[in-house]
Amino acid sequence: MNAYLLGALFFVIAIVGFVLQNDTQVTVQFITWISSPISLAVVVLISASVGALITFLLDSYRAFKTGQKLRNLINQNRKYEKEIQALTGSKPSPKSKEEV
Repeated sequence: MNAYLLGALFFVIAIVGFVLQNDTQVTVQFITWISSPISLAVVVLISASVGALITFLLDSYRAFKTGQKLRNLINQNRKYEKEIQALTGSKPSPKSKEEV
């Protein structure tokens, strides 16, 4: 996690340095849309913000799916432990930290 934050901080510093050095006016063309002249710094900031938002949304989806899979595996493990207890007649094992 610290390496991720350090990388993000480095990226932000690089973007700020780029923005401060590039204040020229540019025209953005996207498919058939053409913008009026706008500062290159604004274009870079908007692009970086949209990229960060897309990355956040994709990572949130991945984290949700991972959590869902973990819950399913924990429930499956509990079911198998109950089956083992029923077959062997042993006492239930103490709860592990992962189940909490």
